Amino acid sequence: MDLHRKIQPNNNRIDATLIVFRISLGFYVAKLIFELFRYSLWSKMLRGIYIHRSQVFLVEMIEILSWLLQLILFVLCAIFLLRWMYRAYQNLGQFERLQYSENMAVVGWFLPVFSWFGPFMIYSAIVRGFEEVLIKQQYIRKNSRRISLKNWWWITWVAGGLILVFGFGYERFNLFCSAFSTGILMLSNLLLISSLSDIKMMEEGIAGMKNVSASAPASDDLLDDFLE
Repeated sequence: MDLHRKIQPNNNRIDATLIVFRISLGFYVAKLIFELFRYSLWSKMLRGIYIHRSQVFLVEMIEILSWLLQLILFVLCAIFLLRWMYRAYQNLGQFERLQYSENMAVVGWFLPVFSWFGPFMIYSAIVRGFEEVLIKQQYIRKNSRRISLKNWWWITWVAGGLILVFGFGYERFNLFCSAFSTGILMLSNLLLISSLSDIKMMEEGIAGMKNVSASAPASDDLLDDFLE
């Protein structure tokens, strides 16, 4: 006989996370178009073609504003993703022994060295764990696409961040890296949205199982469960 599980509701969190990342995706699409235009403009200047400085000034002002907006969206996406991920990892603990403590779903992103692989391991555990629970209930079938989505999301996320380091400056290489990193991060957003949409379906399936009921958040959650 299956044990009765009590999971904490996570629907609102994943819905909010998806909304924020879709906004971020739209931003990256627009920024990629702008970065390609900027690359073309500076390429002409580097070849000696005259460009009026008022146009260059306007382009660079837009570039600065885009970096500020990108930073704001990055912080928002991080907050919403970590809030969802923390509770999802807590809920996973109702079905299996966790490899890391629940708090590592948040703290792990800020630890040197561990942040390069730890958050991915925790996210992977959520995907694998939820999938296994639902496969046992014959709710879904194993799908290699889930593995590919999370793997390529992390690869593009890390690669985009590394390439971005070389995107500051006005040499052709710097301008190319700035545009290329934007494209990679746009792809990373798209992959994560697809992965989260699939996990949302799995969370709904788990919440609907007969031996599962919702419970109120625990009082000793990390930072009172992000001040909720």
